[in-house]
Amino acid sequence: MKPQSKVRLERFVRQSRAWTWPPLFRGLRENALVVMDGDILRAFDKQIDGFQCQTATPNTVDAAIIKSVKRIFVLCREGELALVRRLRRAYPRKRIFSCTYDIAPKSLFERPKLMQQPEADKAEKKQPILIVGAPYSDAEFLAEIIRLNGFGNPMEYLDRALGAWLAEQKDFQIARYMDALDKLYRQDGVFDMVLHTDVMKALFENSRASWKTLLEWIRRNDARVIYFTRRDKMAQAGIAGSLDGSRFRSVWNMTDTQRKNFNPPTLGFAQSNAWLQDVLTQEALLEDFLRDEVEDFRSVTLEELVEQPVEVLKALAMFLGEKSPKAFSVPDYRAPYQAMPQLWADAVKFRHELIDRLGLHVNAAGSLVTYTDDLIKGDKKTAS
Repeated sequence: MKPQSKVRLERFVRQSRAWTWPPLFRGLRENALVVMDGDILRAFDKQIDGFQCQTATPNTVDAAIIKSVKRIFVLCREGELALVRRLRRAYPRKRIFSCTYDIAPKSLFERPKLMQQPEADKAEKKQPILIVGAPYSDAEFLAEIIRLNGFGNPMEYLDRALGAWLAEQKDFQIARYMDALDKLYRQDGVFDMVLHTDVMKALFENSRASWKTLLEWIRRNDARVIYFTRRDKMAQAGIAGSLDGSRFRSVWNMTDTQRKNFNPPTLGFAQSNAWLQDVLTQEALLEDFLRDEVEDFRSVTLEELVEQPVEVLKALAMFLGEKSPKAFSVPDYRAPYQAMPQLWADAVKFRHELIDRLGLHVNAAGSLVTYTDDLIKGDKKTAS
């Protein structure tokens, strides 16, 4: 079995594909220098089949900065900002980038434009929409509906690649990162977010951010909070088994071509079940936080959104302070799943195995029961 440190690093390098970092690093040539911790450097070197640029570690960087080097990219578990500042003072004519704070925020939706200099949006800030919930609940479906109906533009800015990097980073500064995101993505006063529990967990465990930090952001921005859940946790865990090793959160942030070509490695039963137990704990903590600390929020389940979209969206429109349109735009929830039959087949396979391992069966009333239920009620005979 691999050491957990190696598993975490491999996961981050894999997730960095969502930031398009492998092609970015692959395209660097002799006039660029990449500075990383040794094991991170080796992992990316393997991922891109070898760097074509200069490379160094934090301990060897000064010797590696020769005259031909014009751009320097720094990615370190600890002391990244301090190293970047020192290099900028020592080499003022060279372009020096912090991968965590200069490159990652620009990498969310396209290959980063290195020379892009974001400016603060001058429009009056609007109340942000914050959708919170567990991954693979299809919160992206709700976000898409909100966009289609002109209520807002919730996006996952604190994304899974960041969560994977936080498992490595030792001194992450959430305020600095959020400031970069705000300057890059706030448009016409709008900065709405989708925030998943796995990223919250990574933030709270690996930085100074906490539930208090989240609450302060909600109150300071007067955010309108929507708690989105999926009742069918077995389906959610089964889908996680297929998506967790990919760069996708949901079928709803894939293109038609990506759905057609989707063929990731599927987690085994043990990993999917461990994921399920972890997400149940994360949801319980989030629910405690919302109930105890957030004055006003709305809860929406995927199932009620799919079954009663008009009723749910009318209530949400009122909560968001928006006028309900004559007719809501709601995409067909089934279509992406029908285009990916193997994804759903894998989810069903997990559900069947979980039910079987739990010793459940369906009784005449349609409820899931176990042998023990019948035994206690006296419907089963014991050996004498």
